[in-house]
Amino acid sequence: MNPVHDTFLKFLLAAGLAVVGCAAHAQACPSVSEGGYEVTRCHTSTNPPADSVGWKKTDRETRVGITPETDGNSRTFVMVIGSLAKKCPTAAGKAVGTFEHSMTVDEVNTDEGETRRTHFSNRYVAELEGEVGDDGILRHIDIVDGEITRERDGAPTERIRLPTPQRIPVSRSGEPEWEAIRRAVLATGDLATAIAILFASVTYVEAELGWLKPNQCVEFAFDPPSNTREVAPGEEVEVRIWLRSFLDQSAVGKATLEASGLNGAQVSPRETRAPDDGVVTFKYTAPQERRSSRGFDVTALSRAGTATGEWRALDGLKLVIEHRLLSRRDTPQARLGRPLYDGTVRFELKLDPFPTLPGEFRGETQVVRQLAVGHITPRCAGQGSQTETWRINATVDATTGTMKLGLAMFGDDLTAYWICDGQHSEVTSPARSTLKLMETPLTMPSRSGSRQIFTPSGPLFQESLTVTIP
Repeated sequence: MNPVHDTFLKFLLAAGLAVVGCAAHAQACPSVSEGGYEVTRCHTSTNPPADSVGWKKTDRETRVGITPETDGNSRTFVMVIGSLAKKCPTAAGKAVGTFEHSMTVDEVNTDEGETRRTHFSNRYVAELEGEVGDDGILRHIDIVDGEITRERDGAPTERIRLPTPQRIPVSRSGEPEWEAIRRAVLATGDLATAIAILFASVTYVEAELGWLKPNQCVEFAFDPPSNTREVAPGEEVEVRIWLRSFLDQSAVGKATLEASGLNGAQVSPRETRAPDDGVVTFKYTAPQERRSSRGFDVTALSRAGTATGEWRALDGLKLVIEHRLLSRRDTPQARLGRPLYDGTVRFELKLDPFPTLPGEFRGETQVVRQLAVGHITPRCAGQGSQTETWRINATVDATTGTMKLGLAMFGDDLTAYWICDGQHSEVTSPARSTLKLMETPLTMPSRSGSRQIFTPSGPLFQESLTVTIP
């Protein structure tokens, strides 16, 4: 490329940067008078999708004649530049992205007594794929597919496939890779390639900063899951660990893992590299004394991101249950004058491991629900209570990181009263009522901090059930 071309290329890139800079700050579309034309310039910005980083900027200029000499003349220029990259690589270390650049000019000219319309359009679209190393660092970016579309008056639309793959080096200094840009422009014959190389590198470096933050793109999976395995003092257990990609939920191979025991516990190996299937088996030996926070911490560095995690041994599985029971007012029973109840119960229950079924936990407790008592007649009000027995079983699936809950509630000794226009009424019922949640198991995440709201409802009651793993 000769010096003249080289200078023009640098000018084009500087112009592209100026457009992006203006678009990032401009809000309005001001109009000014210039040389017999009313000129309106707009700069707009489109935010990237939630799973991506980058930007899309549109620069639009419209010129409309406003004097006798320019009346009837107009010109519209639109330039679009967009650069996107997924926030997270795949489990295989592939970081997907796109780039687009387009210029469109539409002009109407009446200077010679007749109306002439001209149209010009040039659109460059490229699909990108970044290669991430096992240390989480972006190695390079490839243009793996793309097309240039050119439209000219009086000529058929021209479509040119981009020569692929084209390698884009990663520039972290902010200085363009001029040699790579020269080669790509010569290969495609389109200067938009230069802008693609410059901005793709900037966008991908931004994405890299994100996926190198722990737990942004990958998380640990444990078998048995954390807080589900009972471990006696001094007992040795095997824990299978793999790193799971948020993007495609696949295990990440070749990750480097480091583990450290807590409160006198031992774990081995201390450092290892995962095989291709991503699964590593650690041996955990509990301390001789029963202590809180028993388990080990683990960190990972991989081609899909970085992660920190913890595996904890526990004597059981704790759940916090909150349940509201609200009588329906549109039932035949309500219209016949039966009392209407509204009451919430909240309790914490520890589920114990079931000895012969791995991943199975069961627990039972008794609570008293306080009730507000009403009636279909607005002038009635009262209160009551009901003793309840709750039985809960949970089945934890280490592969999916979820658990299924079966719940049953048996209500005994219902006592309630209400007053209507000064008349006192009461009801006592030794009969047992059953909450029909056992018929359909409920599914929710099994990790600590998970919270799920269910709304099972029957013919007589509306219900709201909240389950939390503390």
